[in-house]
Amino acid sequence: MNRNFFGFLGLLIALLLAISVYFLMKKSSKSTLDLKEIDFAVKDTASIQKVMLTGYIDGNNVGRVYLTKKNHQWWVNDEFKAQNIAVENLLNTIFSIQMQQPLHPNAIENVKKLIKKRNVHVVITHQNGKIIKGYYIGPATPDSKGNYVILEGAENPYIAEIPGFSGYLSTRFSANPEVWRDYTLWNLEPNQFFLFELKDKTQNKLIQIQRKNDVYLVNNQIFSDTNSFRNLLKNYLLCVGTGVAKTSFPNSQDSLSKIPADFTLKINDKQFLLWTNPLGSFFIVPVKKENNSMVFDGEIMLLQKLTVQRWLLDKK
Repeated sequence: MNRNFFGFLGLLIALLLAISVYFLMKKSSKSTLDLKEIDFAVKDTASIQKVMLTGYIDGNNVGRVYLTKKNHQWWVNDEFKAQNIAVENLLNTIFSIQMQQPLHPNAIENVKKLIKKRNVHVVITHQNGKIIKGYYIGPATPDSKGNYVILEGAENPYIAEIPGFSGYLSTRFSANPEVWRDYTLWNLEPNQFFLFELKDKTQNKLIQIQRKNDVYLVNNQIFSDTNSFRNLLKNYLLCVGTGVAKTSFPNSQDSLSKIPADFTLKINDKQFLLWTNPLGSFFIVPVKKENNSMVFDGEIMLLQKLTVQRWLLDKK
């Protein structure tokens, strides 16, 4: 009996020791993960006033973007309006970004070198001017399911992700200003619209839409199905370009002013000229009358061919 009792007691002590060693090891393992080094997210995105994105390759600055909120509107480098959807995606990323997993100790130094070689430095600033967060977004992981990220002042990099999203995070932190610009040419409410008129180079009217007392006239004919036409209005109320025409494009920039436009467009009181782009789209530029001639009144943008087709009620 005594022998069984002492045998059971010895077994119990051994079991308790084993459990104690397990939890001590687990605690020790957890203690190697510094929670401050994985605190990437900013939960109060409404308080963010500015996000600075600076791209580096081999230590050289390859792009810089300042996204600043002014009176509920975001601006790119204090010069252009930003795309709302692009900024919303960025803020959602800033809110959700988290550690996917730590790195193997043997990989840490190599990953640090990768981040130093190619990164986007992200600095997030509060409305009061204080910096909320700063970190470096490095290259994507070999499986393309996350990016290497290191917080400013941290010792170790980690693999970061957005929950529910599998892919590059770096595309949401572009340091190219053109990615963030809003290329909206016009955006009207239905009650603001009163004229859309498109002519070819011979000044032949291709389509004219007028709103008079909530009656729509298409080429001077009352559109019989007003409700149906309201569904088409979205093609005329909003126009968004795909980007700024680069000087490398044929017939772009200054040379376009020497070529007769393929189309003239009037939307309410605004006027535009359009040229066919050899690459399958259109050049479009706002113009104004000056000394009895039309002069450019803004940047030359690129416009999808499909947009013009929709203006012509999808005529090919």
